[in-house]
Amino acid sequence: VESPLGAMAVRGLVLALFAVFCCIPSMGLPAEVGTGCVETVDCQPPMGWRSWNTFAEDVSQDLMQAAMDAMVQERSGSSLLQLGYNDVGLDDNYQLCGSGVNQSFHAWTEDGTKLVNVINTETFPDLE
Repeated sequence: VESPLGAMAVRGLVLALFAVFCCIPSMGLPAEVGTGCVETVDCQPPMGWRSWNTFAEDVSQDLMQAAMDAMVQERSGSSLLQLGYNDVGLDDNYQLCGSGVNQSFHAWTEDGTKLVNVINTETFPDLE
């Protein structure tokens, strides 16, 4: 069966996995090297879901709420949250583009001390 990645890419992936699982442990380095672990703190990568790959610019508050609800819903005895997926991110398109300073999505606060995002309240009515 021909790989969609191509033979060279598959060989590169195999070699990279070999290095990770075989060579690095034999170098005498602690298992935590490169993982961000400090005495068992933060030893897992961030696990979650981001809106852009699914919805791109067609995201809304209702879709984000449905994604969060799906992460906590139990299926086959556990939920994604119970498996460690504890982060949901709204990547983009919650702003009201073109409505801010210089046609951006930033505006000054009422007291004029800082720039803040201008929220599109049609698609995200409860976002502050």
